[in-house]
Amino acid sequence: MAPSYRSQVDDSIVALFWIATALLGIDAVTVLAAALPLRLLEPAWIERVCGSLRGGVSFPLLAVALLLLADIFNDSQAEPVHLTVIRRLVCFAAIGFLLMIPLQTWAGIAVLQQINANEQAQLRPYTRALAAWGTGPVRGNRRPDRGR
Repeated sequence: MAPSYRSQVDDSIVALFWIATALLGIDAVTVLAAALPLRLLEPAWIERVCGSLRGGVSFPLLAVALLLLADIFNDSQAEPVHLTVIRRLVCFAAIGFLLMIPLQTWAGIAVLQQINANEQAQLRPYTRALAAWGTGPVRGNRRPDRGR
């Protein structure tokens, strides 16, 4: 006997739910892998974690779309509990992405300042040597080390 239409729809709803859960799990593992080891105040760590969040944003968006699609197929009038939880998480995620803007700005400026300081440290011996060479005693147009 062939399964009824309603049981096929219920099977599809369950499949969509588990696919969405798997996508959220993949995203969580990816972000966790980028975040470990924790170095909360290092700008490079912040850039790496924010890059991982931005790069994998399609997984949670697709998961939420699948959950909403499963809810459309659901004929019951009551809203599923997982959908309420997902809506709250989506609101927190949106706030988190907005807060990421100033955080990344600060981290980017800190990284650029660190790179600038490293370049200045590499150039310091050359600027000292150049300054020492330019401040030696001069007699006329000749330098004392060139002979007469």
